[in-house]
Amino acid sequence: FLNMCDYTHQVVSKVDVDEPLFQPFPPKIEYHKYEPFRTYEALLWFRNNDYVPRRIKIEDPKNRHFTVRRMRGKKGERLVEEKGGPGGRPGDGVGKIAPGMEVAFKVVFAPSDKGDYAVDLVVATEREKFIVPVRCAGNKPALDFPDSVDFDPTPVK
Repeated sequence: FLNMCDYTHQVVSKVDVDEPLFQPFPPKIEYHKYEPFRTYEALLWFRNNDYVPRRIKIEDPKNRHFTVRRMRGKKGERLVEEKGGPGGRPGDGVGKIAPGMEVAFKVVFAPSDKGDYAVDLVVATEREKFIVPVRCAGNKPALDFPDSVDFDPTPVK
């Protein structure tokens, strides 16, 4: 947990300490059946469950195959990528999210082969840090056997 006094004057929260201030949806991102050297995108939404505005940030993934960008717009409408903040990166120094409102992040996956990939996105709020797992399973060979196999009667020696 983080000391909220270092990040905000609103230190009282209606959200229990064992729950994050922002609820992620989906709670886990998965990519399946991807091709190398293409890009794949998924939207990750966070809802502010508190009754005061709060900040949220996703730290840079420690994997060159993944990037995260904050999006602007309303759910159900066309979202646009946010321009860089004071730190030069999109999402740096962004304002607060109102109570009950949602914010979107685009998770971009760019594989270089058909192997498996995994990264944990570290989400930082004014009170805590938590992870959202991202798992990527490449194409795997699979054998398909029938439920039963019938053999004709055969003499045995």
